[in-house]
Amino acid sequence: MSSLDQHSSSGLFQLEKSSAVAFLFSSIFSYYKMNAVKIPYDQLSQEALKGVIEEFITRNGTDYGEAQIPLETKIAQVLIQLKSKDAFIVFDHHSETSTILHKDDQILKSIDS
Repeated sequence: MSSLDQHSSSGLFQLEKSSAVAFLFSSIFSYYKMNAVKIPYDQLSQEALKGVIEEFITRNGTDYGEAQIPLETKIAQVLIQLKSKDAFIVFDHHSETSTILHKDDQILKSIDS
């Protein structure tokens, strides 16, 4: 069950799912458009860049994939995506946190507009 399904079954969302999803995305886009900025990876020191990438990779805890991939390999993979502009670092002024988003992420698109 998705979190939206959990919320709607508990009565927190009175809108139809499609309307609730559209409303949620609209709210997120508006929030990020006002509070978030893209940070060029090459504007960070090597130490800061590695820290942002490492925090992003380890944010969700243990990797439960079929094969364990060393942290340094994952960092290198994310760095390749940043350099090729397949991913971008985004800093949120309000929460003072950063994340890395894929170039096709709708939130990233809202920041660019």
